[in-house]
Amino acid sequence: MQKFKIVDGSVYKADSVEIVKGNLEIVFSDNTAEEVQEIFKDQKANLSTIVLLTESGEESGYLYDYVCYSGLFMVGDSKKITLTKETDKDSIRLTNAEAAALEVKTLVSQAETNILQAQIKLEDVEAQITDTQLAVVELYESIMGGA
Repeated sequence: MQKFKIVDGSVYKADSVEIVKGNLEIVFSDNTAEEVQEIFKDQKANLSTIVLLTESGEESGYLYDYVCYSGLFMVGDSKKITLTKETDKDSIRLTNAEAAALEVKTLVSQAETNILQAQIKLEDVEAQITDTQLAVVELYESIMGGA
């Protein structure tokens, strides 16, 4: 199994990811043909950088500019897609600009999630502080009331 990540941060598992005769071939057996097509069809910006990952999720390699989806081929129970490199320079520039925008959008989304999680933790801490303050006041009153 080989893991890989695309620009939007999505991680996928494939049976193999390899370059064959200048084309990038990715073979899947755990996904339906529809799921595989959804990942790659009309996704040029999302495919501009494919990061190869180890089983533990560490980056182990990068594949750039394999953005032209050539189709899906059924090989037994497996589905093989082929990606080629873009050759039109204007299309390459446009794809790179779209990929940069998608990367920023992904980072902003992750930052928003982190902010929401921090706000929830802050509310929990504030509630704990309030509970502690009330416990201190009750303790003080019981000490002073007994004196």
